[in-house]
Amino acid sequence: MADHDNNASTYYETDQLITQISLYGGRSMLIESQGPCWFCGTGSEHTILYQYETYNAKNIYLGHIQTESPYWQPAPVAPEPFNATGRLFPGDPNFSLCLGDTCKEAWGLRIISSENILVYSAGLYSWFSDYVQQPCLSEEDCQQSIFEVKGSENVAIFNMFTKGVQEVATSGGYIIEQEDTQMGFTTEVSVFFPEDSLPEVCYIGTKVHDTLKMQCPSPAVVVIEPSPLPSPIVISPGPYKTSLEVGSTTTTITVQPNPFTLDKVPFSNINITGGVTNGVVFQTFASVDLDPVTVTLTAAQTTSTRILTLPPWPQITNGPSDTWSTPTDRILNQTATPPGQPPQVIEEPPPTDDNVEKYLEDDDKDPVWAFWRKCLMKEIIACFGD
Repeated sequence: MADHDNNASTYYETDQLITQISLYGGRSMLIESQGPCWFCGTGSEHTILYQYETYNAKNIYLGHIQTESPYWQPAPVAPEPFNATGRLFPGDPNFSLCLGDTCKEAWGLRIISSENILVYSAGLYSWFSDYVQQPCLSEEDCQQSIFEVKGSENVAIFNMFTKGVQEVATSGGYIIEQEDTQMGFTTEVSVFFPEDSLPEVCYIGTKVHDTLKMQCPSPAVVVIEPSPLPSPIVISPGPYKTSLEVGSTTTTITVQPNPFTLDKVPFSNINITGGVTNGVVFQTFASVDLDPVTVTLTAAQTTSTRILTLPPWPQITNGPSDTWSTPTDRILNQTATPPGQPPQVIEEPPPTDDNVEKYLEDDDKDPVWAFWRKCLMKEIIACFGD
C-alpha cells in the first residue's frame, strides 16, 4: 500500500488532511511454498494484518526485506475495518488476547508453522500512531510487537533492525525487548535463533473417557489415543456433494468416497492455547481421514482434473463444511460387527436412540467400545500445568 502523494509533496503542509487519504488492504505477502524460494531486496508496507508471513512454508530465504506498519493504526485497530466483512485466511493473526490498542497492529514479519527459514537482514519499522509521529517515535512505542515466530523449526535471523516498537521479537513466550537492543536510532539484533516453538504434545490414553479429566501443559496439542473396537468394521461414507469452479462456471458434483476399515476409532487433536484456565471443558470428536478423490470436470470447452481433499468422517456426513453448525448435527449411530463375524459394510443408517454406549470394563485394560458412541463425542475437563 502506497504512503506517498502522487502529485505533490505535503510534508510541510500546515493541514495535511487536505490531501491525505487512508487506503486499507487486508494482508500483504503470504508465503506458503515448500521451496526453495529466495526473496531478495523486497519491501512490503501498510497492510492491516501483516506485511510478510510464512505459513506452513519450508526452505525460504528472505534477504534485505523492509516493512512499515500502517500510519493510521491503531485508529482503527486490526483487523478493522474488515472485521465484519473480511474473509479469513489460514494463519491470519488473532488479536483477541491483546490488552491494549498498540498490540492490535500489523505484524511486520510472522513465521508460523514453518521450517528452514533464513532471514538475512530485515528492517521492520513503525513510524506513526494514528498519523502522529511524536511522541511515540522518540519513546519507541508506536506499537507493541512487530515480529513473531510460532510453531516453527530451524529459523535463523541475521541483522534485524526495528524502529518504534516495544517488543523487537516474540517466540514461544520469549520476548526480545527494545530497551535491551537499542543501538542508536534503531534496535539491532545481529544473530537470533528462535527456540523451536512447536507446542508441546500431550498424549492422553483411552481411560480419559472413564475419568473425564486430563492434565496437560499450556499451550499444547492434546493427542487422544484411538479407542479400540471389539472387531473391525467397514464403513462406506455415502455420496458427498460439493461445488467446484471451472473457468467462470460453478459446477455441483457428487463423489463417492472409498469405504474404509476401522479397528480403532481415532479422535481429532485438541489445540490448547495459552489463554485457557483450569476447569475448561473440551469435547472429543471422532475423526477419520478419507482418501482423496480425483474428478474430471468439463465446462465451456474447458476440461480440468482435480484432486479433492475430503472432510474427515463422520463430519463429511453433514455435507460441505460451510453448512456445518456442529460436528454432531448428523452423526452415525452404528453397532460394531460381533466378534468372529466378517467385517460389515455400513451404509449410513438413520440415527436412532436405541444404541447405547457402554464399555467392556476391565481394571487391567483400556476401555473398548462395545457399541458406537451415541454422538461420537464426550466432554473432558482439562487441568493445565505450568
